[in-house]
Amino acid sequence: MAKDGNKKNLGAEWTHEEVRQINSDFNRFLHITQADADLLKCHQPLLLRNGERFAQAFYDFLFRFPATAQVLEHYQAQGGKIEDLVHKQLAHLQSFLSGRHDAESATELTRIGRIHQQHGIKPVWFMGAYLLYLDYLHDVIAANTTLPGEERERLEDAIQKFLFRDMGMMFEGYWEAALSEIQ
Repeated sequence: MAKDGNKKNLGAEWTHEEVRQINSDFNRFLHITQADADLLKCHQPLLLRNGERFAQAFYDFLFRFPATAQVLEHYQAQGGKIEDLVHKQLAHLQSFLSGRHDAESATELTRIGRIHQQHGIKPVWFMGAYLLYLDYLHDVIAANTTLPGEERERLEDAIQKFLFRDMGMMFEGYWEAALSEIQ
């Protein structure tokens, strides 16, 4: 996308209108509805049970792989604290489960993707992280015996749609940052 001095920089080098359009495309093509968002928000307390434990397990998982452990160790060597990342991960999970799918949430996701690219986080690591989210949320739903079958299916469907959106918007920011480096 052409960049000029009249564009408002949203952290991913896009204008508000461009982010709004990208977000609209994701919502439309992933068939995200307000009913999906409402369902996530309704079940957010259930889905956040053990959320702190998940966020900690998320980073424990990353430390088991030499490549991701090296990035995290570098982060710590620069003065970063893993516990801060754990809190950010939990906040991200809470935000994801709030059902927000507006342009502002899209802007934040593209900003996070840009930051990840700048810190050398590889796309495959994103995908592994999103698989952890999916597995965690699936296990929480499976362990809850009070959810009726049809609602359980709708909730799993909504989670999948929102996970794809979340991952896709982060990748948009990631790719925009990578492209801006080579231009």
